[in-house]
Amino acid sequence: MKYKSLKPNYEDERGKIMDLVTHENFQHATIITSNKDSFRGDHYHKLTSQYTFLISGELQYISRDRKSKKVNITTMHSNDIILSPPNEEHGFLAITNSLILVLTSGPRGGEEYESDTYRLPKEDSLLQTISNEV
Repeated sequence: MKYKSLKPNYEDERGKIMDLVTHENFQHATIITSNKDSFRGDHYHKLTSQYTFLISGELQYISRDRKSKKVNITTMHSNDIILSPPNEEHGFLAITNSLILVLTSGPRGGEEYESDTYRLPKEDSLLQTISNEV
């Protein structure tokens, strides 16, 4: 996981310009809405890299390294972005109603949406993992 809170690159009386990601190639851009207290994800991708940019709202982003099983929990706010590389388990819990932009490289859009998605078994769920730690 790579986390960053973004600031505008340029601002004047017309508004702001903010680069989300530079020098990357993407195959897919997806908008996701998540209602408060909903949990999404709970999976990993073998080939796909995924940027999750929070447009509005607040999320708890949970990730786990598949080898070390180390869990990371990051609270995301508007203008925060996280990169989930291949083979990193990830999911997010909406603290408030949230609007998310997901940018992906790899088979993750259209008819291929589920072709590189590996769901975690219920007993190994990220939500279950953090519930046990609380």
